[in-house]
Amino acid sequence: MSTIGFDHASPCCLALKPMAAETEFWDKYVLLRRRRMPVDSDIHEFLARHYARSRKQFDRKWSPYFDKKLPKSTVAWYNSLFEEGHAVVRDLFDGVRIEAHARRRADEYYGVRLKKECTLRDLLNLDLFGAITENQDIRPEIVLKGIPDPRKVGRFTKSDSHHFFFHRPQRTEFIFLHEIIVGYLLNRVENAGRFPKRAQMSLAIEDYPTASAYTLNLLARYLKIPDTRVVALHFQSSHEVRNALPEFVQDLMLISSHIYWYMDLFSKLGAAHSPSDLLRFTYLAFVVPSLERALLEGDLRLSTGSSRFVEAEFFTRLLSSERGGVASRNDSDIVRSLFYFAESIWRPRAARA
Repeated sequence: MSTIGFDHASPCCLALKPMAAETEFWDKYVLLRRRRMPVDSDIHEFLARHYARSRKQFDRKWSPYFDKKLPKSTVAWYNSLFEEGHAVVRDLFDGVRIEAHARRRADEYYGVRLKKECTLRDLLNLDLFGAITENQDIRPEIVLKGIPDPRKVGRFTKSDSHHFFFHRPQRTEFIFLHEIIVGYLLNRVENAGRFPKRAQMSLAIEDYPTASAYTLNLLARYLKIPDTRVVALHFQSSHEVRNALPEFVQDLMLISSHIYWYMDLFSKLGAAHSPSDLLRFTYLAFVVPSLERALLEGDLRLSTGSSRFVEAEFFTRLLSSERGGVASRNDSDIVRSLFYFAESIWRPRAARA
C-alpha cells in the first residue's frame, strides 16, 4: 500500500509517478485521433479552450486552498473509498489467470492511501483528467469542510470519487475502452455487479454504471473472453491492448470517443447533459448496436470518411439552426442520431466502402 501527502520531492511521498508520466495516454490518443479521425470543424480547439477556461476558473477559486491540509475525517473517508475500490478489483481477480504485471499495476495504483499531511493539491493530483479536461469528480467545498458522517455524503459525490480513483491505472490511447471498464467497476461497487438482461435493458435507464456493465459484458461476449479479461486490459500497455483487440473493436473504441466529443460539444452549447448521461447514451444507442451487428454479421470496418460523416450529420441533426438549434433538441434526437450512426458507418469486412 502506498501513501501520499507531500509533493514529489518529499521522501514522504511514496510510489507515485510524475503527473506527466501519468497522462502520456492522452498524448497517444490525440495522435491517433488526428491520424484516424480527421475533422473539418474546430471542435477540438473549441473544447480545449472551454476546458482551459474551466481550469482557470477552478484555480482562481480554489488555489488559495491548494496547500491546505485536508480534515482528518476527509482523509479517512477517501481512504475508506479507496480501500473499497481496491477490494472490488482484488475480489474480481481472485483465482483468475491475470498477467502478473497487470495485477501488480492494479495493486500499485489502487493501493494508494492519503496520509494525514495530505493537502487539497495532493488529492486533486490523483485525478488524471483534472489537468486534461477539467475537475468534475472532486468537490473542494465538500472535502475541505470535513466528512464526519459518511452516511450524509450524496450518492453522486461518492460515485464521482470512485470514478476518478478507478481511472488512475489507465495508460493506453483506447480511452473509451477504459471508460467502459471504469463504469463496470463502479457497477461492482454500487450494484454488486448486477445488470439486466437484454430484454429488460431500457434506454431510459439513468444508471451509468449499469449501462457500462451491460456494455462490457457484451464486448466480452463478442471477444469470447470473460469479463475479467476485459477488465485486465485496463492495467496493460498499448501494445498488449492492440494485440488483444481485433481491428473492429479498436475502431469501435476510437469512433465512440470521436462521437462522444460531439455529444460533449452539444452539452457545452446549452443542452447541459452530464458526462454520465452522454456516456450512457453512447453505450446503449451506439456501442451496443454496433457490437450486436458484428455478432450477427461478423467483423465490420469503418466506412471511408466516417469521421467527417459523423461530424456533418451531427451538425445537421443536432446543431443546425434550420432545425431550431440545440435549444430545440432533446434526448430522443440524440438517441436517434446514435442509432443512425450505428447503422450507417459500418461495412462488412469484405465489402468496399
